[in-house]
Amino acid sequence: MEISSTLARALICGIVLSIFAGCDPDYPNLQPEDVRVFKISVGDPGSGADSTLCLLSVPAGYTPDHSFPLLVSLHGAGSSAPAFHDLWRPVTQSSGFLLATPQGGELGPDGIGNRWGSNAHESVRRSIDVILRTANVDRSAIYLAGFSQGGHLTYALARSYPRVFAGIAAIGVGYDLPLGSDAEALRSIRIYIGHGEREAGLEDVRGLADSLRAGGCSVELAVYRDTGHGIPPPISSELKRVLQFLKKDE
Repeated sequence: MEISSTLARALICGIVLSIFAGCDPDYPNLQPEDVRVFKISVGDPGSGADSTLCLLSVPAGYTPDHSFPLLVSLHGAGSSAPAFHDLWRPVTQSSGFLLATPQGGELGPDGIGNRWGSNAHESVRRSIDVILRTANVDRSAIYLAGFSQGGHLTYALARSYPRVFAGIAAIGVGYDLPLGSDAEALRSIRIYIGHGEREAGLEDVRGLADSLRAGGCSVELAVYRDTGHGIPPPISSELKRVLQFLKKDE
């Protein structure tokens, strides 16, 4: 009997995500449009921050009787989980997505905001674990989006857990890019790349997109006209395009 690609991903995700969360969670009484803040314990004392936080918001139509897509959004250095939550929440609300924003466990540049440090992978992994135990997530529709340093982390997590994420978006990542040889691992993942026309590394980003496409990946490259290191206004319109590409039925 032939199994559809969506069902196959769901089955695989169920196996892989058993690493992240136990089976048959008893979902708490989440209400539509709820926002929850969780303290996430990570790593060991002395190996970087031993705890961080993660915000979760629930769309207006949420009910624990049905599963919902999840966007995990990763902030850049100098920002924070609450700031990125405020940025994405109007878009995920209108699109029917659960939204999770973990926070980097170290102080950002010049002591402003936060950045991702040595416990970055563990922070995100355990944040997803908590969300899977808290809300009814469609495990075949978990998406990861990051800006700047969060975009670098997005690529790294996708390479480490290619069967967990159905799609990723990396915005403002102009150096230390993944290699075209990563295409084999990323082939099952939809990839959205956003980059400012005036930001360094644009030609490298174009080369990455071409090499990933040549390797069989589904890639959308958005070059932001007259933009440096950032997301062009109106930001909400670009974020909607990101979600529309990631969620597009295959």
